[in-house]
Amino acid sequence: LQLYAQGRDALLRDDKSTAIEKFDAVLKLDPTAAVAYRDLGYACLGVDNVRALSAFQKAVDDDPMDADSRVQAARLLIDAKNFDAAIRELRLARLTPDYQDHDDLSALTDLLLGRLLEERQYRQAALECYENVLRVVDAGSINLRGRPELAELVAKPAALVLRTADLAMLCGDHARAIALYQRVEKQEPQAAAVLELRIARADLASGRTADATQRAFEVVDKFQAAPSVVVAFV
Repeated sequence: LQLYAQGRDALLRDDKSTAIEKFDAVLKLDPTAAVAYRDLGYACLGVDNVRALSAFQKAVDDDPMDADSRVQAARLLIDAKNFDAAIRELRLARLTPDYQDHDDLSALTDLLLGRLLEERQYRQAALECYENVLRVVDAGSINLRGRPELAELVAKPAALVLRTADLAMLCGDHARAIALYQRVEKQEPQAAAVLELRIARADLASGRTADATQRAFEVVDKFQAAPSVVVAFV
């Protein structure tokens, strides 16, 4: 316990070499200390990512419910382009109590998993992941400490909202796509002309041809868009 406390203190001071030394000493005394493996993984991040990945994987071997270690392992697996293994870790992380109890962890899990699934063309599954992330962002309950991806997302959510809207369109959920496009339009009014045309496409895909045509021509009147662009759309 004394060695572990010293390692944690060194980690908080960003003295990674001392932290690694202390956690190594802990693991010699107790080779099944999952929490020491997890913190060793954090200490090795950016210093020796191969060893960091190994430490996080040993942590989940000893504690399969350690969602945080699974997510960190997945991030390192993504960096190593081992996408199948990363997807597996993130899916297992979603089954843990920690995923249910910690909004920041669930949002990060779904953000990473959504990107991987979208890349693999699993659009409906990716859409569900992004929707989960947006629910957490809208709730305002994310702890941003140590979550750089989420800090950027909370500061500028419009990019993910637009991505989710485009996926909803591809999945045939046109009503949801329109709602999300309108949300982006409120957040990014300078992009209104482009978003109005996307909403028109959603109207068209839903069979509302007259509404789509009317909206497209309104883009010319309201936003002084090039008529040729709208005519091509119509």
